[in-house]
Amino acid sequence: MKNEYPCPYERGKAASVLGDIGGTNALEALIDTLDDRDPVVQRLVAEALGKIGDEQATEPLIDTMKADNKKLIRVAIISLGQIGSEDAVDEIVNVLDEGDLSLRDSAIIALGMIGDPAVIETLLEYLSDEKLNHYRMEGGRFGESAESPTYNILW
Repeated sequence: MKNEYPCPYERGKAASVLGDIGGTNALEALIDTLDDRDPVVQRLVAEALGKIGDEQATEPLIDTMKADNKKLIRVAIISLGQIGSEDAVDEIVNVLDEGDLSLRDSAIIALGMIGDPAVIETLLEYLSDEKLNHYRMEGGRFGESAESPTYNILW
């Protein structure tokens, strides 16, 4: 799939559909397309990998977290959370030390999705951070219910 079509819209749409379909062939094609020349396509590919949820995408998504594009990094973090691989926990925890609030928000959400009890103490430390106090007031940023993994770890 990598750059076979000149139009980023077509490549992005193909990535989204492959994420919905899933399967080994889709997974391999999507991993190969993570470095597409278009940043929107890269984000759609990372999102599709999260939908598929196969742990084979863990390392490529961790590598994607080193990109310069914060939107791509946020999607990669959330996709790692969707995959649920504990192999990604350390890399996601490292994002909590970043100054960017949106990356930290994504990291907290992803850690909640993974649900590794080992990160509870780390998350509790960040609850006292004034920049993250909106979680306490809003009950979670993305409309989590009391049954969601993020809500359960944070509350």
